[in-house]
This record gives sequence, C-alpha cells and structure tokens, in this order.
Amino acid sequence: MDRRHPRNIHAPWITMLRALTLAAFMAAAAPALPQAGGAQAQMTRGDAAMKAKEYVQALDANSASELGFAYNSVKQYAEAAAAYEQALQAKPENVIALRRLGSTYLAMGRKPDAVQIAAKLQNIDKDRAQSLNTEIGKAK
Repeated sequence: MDRRHPRNIHAPWITMLRALTLAAFMAAAAPALPQAGGAQAQMTRGDAAMKAKEYVQALDANSASELGFAYNSVKQYAEAAAAYEQALQAKPENVIALRRLGSTYLAMGRKPDAVQIAAKLQNIDKDRAQSLNTEIGKAK
C-alpha cells in the first residue's frame, strides 16, 4: 500500500510564503531586540537568529524536495537529483526525498545508486524501501 500524501501543487508556494513571513517577522522584530551591550543582549539576538536559521533550513529541505519533484515531472532528471540531494543535506532522513531520489536515479540509469538509497530507506521506512525495491526489480 502506498502511503504517500496526495500531491499538493501549491506546496512550494506555501513554503515560499512561510519563508517570506519569517523574513518579515525578523525584519520587524530586529529593532525590538537589544542592539548593544552585554552578554544577555548578544544571547537574545543569537537565539532569534538560530531559530530563524533552523526554520529556514526546514523550509529549504521541503522546497528543494518539491523542486526535485517539479524537475522530475518534466524529465529533467539531473536537476531533480541535485534538488533531492540538496533536500537531504538539510534533512538527511527525509523519506520522501530519499524515495524520489531513488526513482530519479533509476530514470537516469543509475541502478546501483538507487539500490544504495533503498538500503538507507530500509532503516527508516520499510514500506517506501519495499516500494523502491519493487521499482528497482522492474528496471532494466
């Protein structure tokens, strides 16, 4: 049984909207943060920057994965693979990006790489690993 979520064509726009909202929030909040003096002021600015960075990295992982899906759908496999790899750098256990990267590798004729992805998936999501292994078995 395939447990993937239904495709939402608006997901990249939602991700971009979230990033823009965060940027606007940070711009508005910056004057309110202590600007000078003391370790407490520096810690407060550092904490806010760290939270913003973590949020943007999560958005980047999802955006890159969706970009990979878009490239894959128009058969631009090299670009799709690069986007999925970028998503995995930000979030290494992103099972959707892993599964899609495995399929993309197969479309590119890189069966050994797809097998490696299936092995990684086996430890994280057995259903997706099985699905990819089935696809690998059918590949030429």
